[in-house]
Amino acid sequence: TTIGLAVIALTIVFVTLALRQRRASTPFRYRLRQLPVSGRVLVTFLVLILGLVHIFALLEVYLQSRVINASAEEYFFYMKPTKLAATTHAHLFGHVTMYSLVAVLFLFTGVGEVFKTLVLSSAISGGLWDVTSWWLIKYASGQFEALSVLTGAMASLGFLTMVIIILHEIWLTKETVTDV
Repeated sequence: TTIGLAVIALTIVFVTLALRQRRASTPFRYRLRQLPVSGRVLVTFLVLILGLVHIFALLEVYLQSRVINASAEEYFFYMKPTKLAATTHAHLFGHVTMYSLVAVLFLFTGVGEVFKTLVLSSAISGGLWDVTSWWLIKYASGQFEALSVLTGAMASLGFLTMVIIILHEIWLTKETVTDV
């Protein structure tokens, strides 16, 4: 819930900034690199802690599907439908909140719009399909574990790409750089 409120607050701040600075004849030029040091520190802590969420998620997946159980198929076979529904609910909320929060920050980087769209779509849709694959593993076939691996990797790589670009822009890119 706290992260959800942070997403809403950051979205309102960035939209307000966008509307205040936007003129019909002047392109929108607000970028993350314009943040004061305190803002850069906040963004850095935010994306690094969300990165830790990914690391612990990978650890949990490994432990559940390779140590405690022989496979993801075995893990989901023993999971009750109510537990799967609850896990789906929590993960969908977490995925959309986490990826959207980082994507909102990513929108204010200097990379091109097509690249932004591809990367943030990869993260968000990868998370959605990863969760969908759990239901397919349980009720259709264990072969959908490959879909889970692929889409989980897609979500994580999209997230990692956004984080690297965000951190590069706020700490290593000079204010005078022209956007492409």
